[in-house]
This record gives sequence, structure tokens and C-alpha cells, in this order.
Amino acid sequence: MKVFYTKTYNVWNDNTRKHDIVAQAAKKLDYDEVSLFKFNDTYDSDDELHVRMQGITAAVSSDSIVIFQYPSMVSARYDSFVMEHLKNTCGAKVAVFVEDLGSRIAPSDYKQLSDEIDLFNKADLLIVQSTEMELYLKENGLKEKPLLYQRVWDYPYDFCLEELEIDKKVEKIHDISIQHMLDLKKAGLALSTTTDRENKYGLMINPFETGFCICAGIPVIVPEQTNIADFVSRYGIGFVMSDDENADDVLNRISDEDIEKAQEQEKKLAPAVAGGVFTKLLLQEVICCIIDDICLI
Repeated sequence: MKVFYTKTYNVWNDNTRKHDIVAQAAKKLDYDEVSLFKFNDTYDSDDELHVRMQGITAAVSSDSIVIFQYPSMVSARYDSFVMEHLKNTCGAKVAVFVEDLGSRIAPSDYKQLSDEIDLFNKADLLIVQSTEMELYLKENGLKEKPLLYQRVWDYPYDFCLEELEIDKKVEKIHDISIQHMLDLKKAGLALSTTTDRENKYGLMINPFETGFCICAGIPVIVPEQTNIADFVSRYGIGFVMSDDENADDVLNRISDEDIEKAQEQEKKLAPAVAGGVFTKLLLQEVICCIIDDICLI
């Protein structure tokens, strides 16, 4: 049995970083890559795209497992061809890792959520970001199937932030530039991008910045209804904001000692996050679940 993962090239955005995080973990597990490439697929006829897919998936066979990082960031049409070849032509088992919704981040290339649901329904297993995402997809037509939930985004990149005396204030995360992270470090607390309770999408997606904050020693504040709240609470790396609280309420109820304790917890957890441990664990769980599905009586 060979295990593969997909990774898309020729594109750069937050999803590219996600693809890279998964790829780094998969390589450490000796999984092989199926390389996808960003291009304007509208110039390819269906026959031409089929030929292209034959080359892309040539190494995949019926005893393979493929972790398809979705979306590819090419187009809904391209992704459907990838899925068709992996499943029907190659006969592989496919786990779709839903890192985002194409219809949200690239609506010109992913015009309808229904197309995405159709692709998800063809998967043997789905990796979702949260129970909120699971419910949203089921409300829109996702059928019952094996599911895994992502715990947290690792951050397997080298960087160093100087130690600063904190101001004990909250600053909302808006990017992962070094300068912004220095501002967050100085503030002392990072407010998750998922704090808008009216934003259903924001509550569905695991905040990508959490792993960076753990490695940088910046405690996070997250709403209790988000998937990441359990992780934050379990490892003590920040503070959970209840439904009737805002960021100022959290700030008023925590002490300098609470912040220092959260920073100490992050120091303990940072080597695992920097080493891609949680992503590797998730990828191994994928294989175990698919083997169970194949082999259990």
C-alpha cells in the first residue's frame, strides 16, 4: 500500500501555506506527492484535461490511499477531474482534507457550493476543520461518511521573536508578518480571527495563526463555540471567551500570572507544533480509518 498527498504549485496565499504544512508532515511519514499545478484550465478541452490527469496520477494504483488537499486552488472543474481519476481511473481510496471552501476564497473558479459537496460525497473519508463545518456541509447535502477533525494548524517554520515586556492588552490577529507578530508579542494577547459570532464561516475554520502564536509565545483568546477552543483549554495556551463576554471582559478577569502560565504552556507545546506533530498524527489517523473501513468485518 502506497500513500500519497496532493500539493498545488504556482500559487501563493494562505492555502498554499496550508498545503506546505501538510506536505512537510507527509514527507516525514514517507508519503509520496501527487503534484498539481495552477493554470488556466479553461484552455484545455475535457479530453486534454483527461490526458493531463493521466500523467499527474500515473503513480497511483488501486491499492493506494491519497490525501487530497482541497481546494487545489485551480478550479472546481480541475478538482473534479482530479477526483474522477483518483477514484475511477486509479481505483484509489481518497481522503479529502477540506482546508477551506473554494466557493468562499475563489468564487470565480469555484462558483457553486453544490459542486464542492458533490466532490466531498465521492470521498472515502473527509477531514474537516470543526463540527460547525460538518454541520454546514450536511445542511447543504453532504452524505454520512467517515470524518476526522483537525486539531490545530502546526507551524513548522523557523523564526525568532525577541522577548518583550508586555503591555497586557489585546490585539486582533490580521496577518502573520513578523512585524505584526512583534506587535502581538508586545501587546501580550492575540485575539483570534474567529471572534465574529455572526460569521458562520469564521466559526467553521481553524484559525491558521494559532500555531504561529504558540511558537511565538503569544497566548490566544478564542470564542468557546469554536473547534479550537477545546484545544486552547486542554493545553492551557490561552483563554476561552464565553458567549456573553467580549475581549475586554476576558482581559479584566485574567491576571499577569495567568498570562505567564499560558506562555509557559506554549513553551512546552511549541516543539510539537514546530515539528508538525499534530499534522502527522492526523495523517496517520487517516490511514487507520481507511484501513478499518476496508478490513473490519
